[in-house]
Parts: sequence; C-alpha cells; structure tokens
Amino acid sequence: MIDLFATRFLFACLGVLFVLTGMAGLSHPQLFKTYLIETRCLSLIALGMVTITFHYRYLDWLTRIFASLCALGFGSAAWLGFQYGILATRKTGPPEIDQQLLVLLDGRLELGRNDHRLHLAVAAVFLLAAVAPATWEPAQKL
Repeated sequence: MIDLFATRFLFACLGVLFVLTGMAGLSHPQLFKTYLIETRCLSLIALGMVTITFHYRYLDWLTRIFASLCALGFGSAAWLGFQYGILATRKTGPPEIDQQLLVLLDGRLELGRNDHRLHLAVAAVFLLAAVAPATWEPAQKL
C-alpha cells in the first residue's frame, strides 16, 4: 500500500511535477499565469531532478534537511511577495496589472500573485515531506 504522506512518495511526486512544469514552461511560458522564463524553467527542472535523486538515494536525515530548506526557500519567496509586492504592470509576458508584483530583476524576473500562491503551496508540501514518516506502518489491532 502506498502512503500518500510518506516522505519518499511526496518527493517522487514533487520531482516529477517540477520536471514536467519546467518542460511545459519552456513551450508554454504562460503556464498557471506565472510567465515562466527560460531561467525559471531550467531551475525547476534541476530542482525536480535533485528531488527525484533524493527519492531514490534515500537518507532520512538528509532528505528531511533538504525538504526543510526547500520549504523555507519557497515559503520565504511567498512571504516576500505577499509582504513587499506592489501594484504594478508586468513587463514579462503580456502587460497586465498585478496587485502584488515583486520585481526582482526588472523585465526578467517578476513574481506576481499567482507565483506567491504557488510558492506557498509548494512550501506546504515540502514542509509536510519534512515532518512525514519515512514509511507508513498500519496500527496494530488490539
């Protein structure tokens, strides 16, 4: 039986999701209305490959540290975006007004409201992977 909240299963799902999102973003840059540029797509693919590697070469303590650092990184990106995002017009992708646009590199790397929401969701899944049991064992019946 596969436990949906076991660390290894979450890492496999996250790794595949990152790789597929990065590959899809190269051909459809407006995926999820996040305007994925080439650099972001390649970093997603690389992070996905590292996550899949942690799934196969499993060291419990190292995987939990990696998951905690990823949760911290994605959570910080979400928090910074929600805290310091301003009402502005995007320069990447089609010009549109975003209420919480965080401009990191003018015209190259801009994080909008949808980016912040996705970062928060990914941080929650990585945090779940950091605290989840390594494998699932059913409770013994009395």
